[in-house]
Amino acid sequence: MVHRQQPTTLKGYILIAHTSFYDNPNRGDIMPIKLRDTTAKVVMSVGLEVTSRSVEKSEQWLQGLPSKLVQLEEPKITRLSDGQGDFSQVEIPDHFPGGSLILLETSVDSKIPNDIEKLVKTIPDSVFGSLGWQELNIVLYRCDGEEHDVTRMYPLEGTTQIFGSSFVRYQSVEVSLSNVVLTRYLPLI
Repeated sequence: MVHRQQPTTLKGYILIAHTSFYDNPNRGDIMPIKLRDTTAKVVMSVGLEVTSRSVEKSEQWLQGLPSKLVQLEEPKITRLSDGQGDFSQVEIPDHFPGGSLILLETSVDSKIPNDIEKLVKTIPDSVFGSLGWQELNIVLYRCDGEEHDVTRMYPLEGTTQIFGSSFVRYQSVEVSLSNVVLTRYLPLI
């Protein structure tokens, strides 16, 4: 699953792909996806259906298996609410075989401040000016395991969970500041 958002509008797309290399008609172990404070709508839900296992050999080209694009059942998207607020829950259909993908369009429900890009991007040079390359790497790009290594006093700390969705795999200053800005400023608007 990959989610990309435009930084100022926070409109984006989520791609959910089942990249299995064998005949598996099931969806795999995909839990329902919670998108906090986000609306999602289906753009497409498709899969590749292999039509033949025989391939003409070519000395010049690498040939894939012959296949056709087929429409699949769309995921079930439900608007729910709990103690942390509103969210969209996306449930992948049972039939989601290898070679399938779902594309969702997303948008944040809350009012976005006009200067959100400035809030996220404005960091004084003095904050990072004295750091060397190794320190910058630690600050700018650290995975969850590394976050846990340096936050042993706070066992629940690690990489950030944005809008209550799944945790990001790598922590960065941009992710940290985005989360601070969005959790600190959006409730005030």
